[in-house]
Amino acid sequence: PGDDDTEITVNASTSNLTAGDVAVIGYNTNATPDSFVIVTLRTLPAGTVFYVNDNEIAADGGGSFTDLGEFEASFTVKASQSIAAGTVISLPWGSGAVDATEYVWSATSSAGFGNNNEEIYLYSAASITDTTPTAFIYGVAIGSSTSSRASGLALGTTFIKPSGTAARYKTSGATYSGSPHQLRTAIGDTTNNWEGVAPGNASDWTFTVQAPTLTSVTLNTADGFNNANQRSMITSLVVTFSAPVLLAADAFTIRNIGLLTVSDITLASGQILVGPLDGSVQCGDLPAHGLRIELGH
Repeated sequence: PGDDDTEITVNASTSNLTAGDVAVIGYNTNATPDSFVIVTLRTLPAGTVFYVNDNEIAADGGGSFTDLGEFEASFTVKASQSIAAGTVISLPWGSGAVDATEYVWSATSSAGFGNNNEEIYLYSAASITDTTPTAFIYGVAIGSSTSSRASGLALGTTFIKPSGTAARYKTSGATYSGSPHQLRTAIGDTTNNWEGVAPGNASDWTFTVQAPTLTSVTLNTADGFNNANQRSMITSLVVTFSAPVLLAADAFTIRNIGLLTVSDITLASGQILVGPLDGSVQCGDLPAHGLRIELGH
């Protein structure tokens, strides 16, 4: 519980990636060099790092690679840069390092994909040499690959099993605008939304990632906002969105706004005001006191 003299941040701010924040939308296992294509489903801030490898997971739900006997690469967003949600990036698998304006992709000059028999895992780890990631972001088992679904990934949204020497998410006739969940689901439907065509340019796709809208807030309090000291114990807070979301650790902050007049209150985009008494969201006249909830992403 907290009272209206405190600021409550839900978990600590972090740029760590979670399952589905980046998705694979194409690959070519028979080229020089081989390659694969990703789309970001959230903004990647400066300093974001994730790893990619083509090693195996032995059993569904496994949390470790069987070994690091194949190849590992790193993707790093440069300082003072960010990569917007919906950005499509083609990455080579079997060439020198890529030093782009926004990111650095490490060298993979000795790597190569097995022809229609390969796996691609995107993950976070303490080090590129770790066999046990801290979190899996996305997984692909291509063709006759026997590698399994990693821990935290779900078949059809964050783990896919396309087939063919080369394949891609369709550049027309599929879904390209929606919430991250909607886009993950569409990309995960490799039966209907993929085609056996080698990926071309990153510009062949245009994605628009829409943040789910807030639909309701329920605030339960042990005391009302209108007691003598304007104090209210918060016992629970339920926030409902229009589509399923994976909340980042810095998703929202609750701030006390105390005793204010309407003219004192300015709500930026992505903020709502809760209170007093019934915990309802105030869309018209603002109350004299309450709580402001700031949504991160």
